[in-house]
Amino acid sequence: MRKVKFEKDERHNYQFPSNALDNAKYSVLSFVPVVLFNQFKYFFNLFFLLVALSQIIESLRVGFLVSYVAPLVFVIIITMMKELWDDLKRRNRDKELNELVYEKLDLHSGRIYQV
Repeated sequence: MRKVKFEKDERHNYQFPSNALDNAKYSVLSFVPVVLFNQFKYFFNLFFLLVALSQIIESLRVGFLVSYVAPLVFVIIITMMKELWDDLKRRNRDKELNELVYEKLDLHSGRIYQV
């Protein structure tokens, strides 16, 4: 929903918040931790992580460590690329909407301005 910003009322001493859209899920710093958290809360991803970590212990080792880690890393990397792509599309869509020209109604004069 698009919010309309009216002119500042002289009787009140406060500022209106910006009506810019920001639907991005991640910031630069939160991207990796949030995506990893969201992936490892699923049972199978957590299970494969624990199996891969168990292969570090010599007495539990069944095969090559790479054969346990590679599929998990592959799935996580593909998921991270997809999330990054989706977030970039969200940011671009928000940028386009924030740059749109809209009309503003002056309540005192009743005139409509292009903003």
